[in-house]
Amino acid sequence: MPELDIIPMQYCKSGHEFQSWKVKSSNGTKMYEVCYRPYKPDVPFTCTCIGFRVRKDCKHIKEKWHEVCFWSELHFKQQTDEQAEQMICPECGGPTIWIRTGV
Repeated sequence: MPELDIIPMQYCKSGHEFQSWKVKSSNGTKMYEVCYRPYKPDVPFTCTCIGFRVRKDCKHIKEKWHEVCFWSELHFKQQTDEQAEQMICPECGGPTIWIRTGV
């Protein structure tokens, strides 16, 4: 098995931190909680609605998944020197974090 080099890389912070949102039901009578758990790759998004419990997916998740940015230095869109220095994500403009990555 080949050895991995461990190098620090910048990742968008929103894709690497727990997030949760309150989302109204279609008819506006109930509130559901949508959660993003970045370190649960099998099911990173969850929702408290019945649709999620049955299908493991729902419209509430689809409404919120775009609020999580999955950019990293491994993606095609590269940071400018200024963005890299100031730790700004070139995809969404949010903050980035350093994560040690095996390549």
